[in-house]
Amino acid sequence: MSTNTKDEIMRWVLAFVLISLLLAGCNPPPVTQPPLTPCPWWGCGPGQIFGQTTTPTLIPTAIPPTSTSTPTLPSTSTPMPPTDERGILTCTYRVSAYENSTARQYLDTGLDIKQGENLIMEATGTACFGPESGHCNGPNGHPDFDDTDLVGKIDGSEMFHIGSSFQKTVSNEVGRLYLGFNDTDYENNSGFFDVTVTIENTLTKTCSP
Repeated sequence: MSTNTKDEIMRWVLAFVLISLLLAGCNPPPVTQPPLTPCPWWGCGPGQIFGQTTTPTLIPTAIPPTSTSTPTLPSTSTPMPPTDERGILTCTYRVSAYENSTARQYLDTGLDIKQGENLIMEATGTACFGPESGHCNGPNGHPDFDDTDLVGKIDGSEMFHIGSSFQKTVSNEVGRLYLGFNDTDYENNSGFFDVTVTIENTLTKTCSP
């Protein structure tokens, strides 16, 4: 082979190597990503579990259903009290022969008596209508006089005798109950009657002071 032919082959080889190097510079080999660093002993960061990257999963929040029920309107009618609310009320009062003489002022019990109620009264004690020892008596009055007894009235009704025992079912006469010592001259009166008032079949729950 001649010297010129060898030189020609060498030039082609050099040219091929140069072209190959140029092409290799235009398309660099892919870069390999370094492995993820494993989690430390105290735990992993957000989105990483033992060196692996994870995508958090979103959980949708449930929307509560809208109520379509129709509200119930309150009744406009006034309910009647049940019959079992009726009961028995017992109250005690002291009727003074001086302060509560019928000529001075009746004792206001504060009790409003209603139709259908059963009114029961029991009384004890001694009241005097004069300074003499014979001018004293119990709730039923003095046997020698027409008055000096324990009496009562309901609002504007007529005065009625109570004495030591009284019972009545209220019908037409209704209203406030008053108690008194039946005497027209109270200046020299003394003593008192203790009266227990019981009302059956009543809606009243407390005694008035």
